[in-house]
Amino acid sequence: MTRALLGVLLWLCMCAFGCAQIPVTGAGLAIPAASGPTTIFTSPLAGASDPGWAGFSIAEVLPTTGNSSGHVQVSFTTSSAGGANISNVYYCIAATPPNCAATPVQVTFGGHANFTVASSTTVVSDWVGFAPAGTTIIVCIDAATSPGTTYLQGAATGASLFYSSGAPLCSSATRTGWTSYTANTTESIGLIQTEP
Repeated sequence: MTRALLGVLLWLCMCAFGCAQIPVTGAGLAIPAASGPTTIFTSPLAGASDPGWAGFSIAEVLPTTGNSSGHVQVSFTTSSAGGANISNVYYCIAATPPNCAATPVQVTFGGHANFTVASSTTVVSDWVGFAPAGTTIIVCIDAATSPGTTYLQGAATGASLFYSSGAPLCSSATRTGWTSYTANTTESIGLIQTEP
């Protein structure tokens, strides 16, 4: 049996078990592995713990390095000084911040809109079926009134942050009366990726 035929047979066998995930070579046959997620936003979360956010909504305006190709995923990290009790997270294309250009899309974590995260923990959202048409996005987080929520500060050039008491407020595209926070600061959002 020739090497080419063996390569084809191996490829056929592997297709039944997800061959697109496994690179195969042999006698000129090469099947590329599926590419992984692409990072469109990152922020080093090496800043201070930021407590006292229970009952507040925060809108993080984040510049991205490109457009989503169909789905995005958000990573959320808590501080070593305390966890977070989150009611909702929403994602949208930015209009005039903190406003959204369209109705925000809800982000879930393990199928849940609300979640509690222990200190020093990272949780990754489910894929959101939403492709931004622009390169500035807003991730809006509603913190529950109790127990307390402590975010972990990060830094990203061009990022901005707005907040308002009276959470939950993030499901609305229009956000009036919100207060601007420290420029180039992020809160617990360290990574946003898009599917290939």
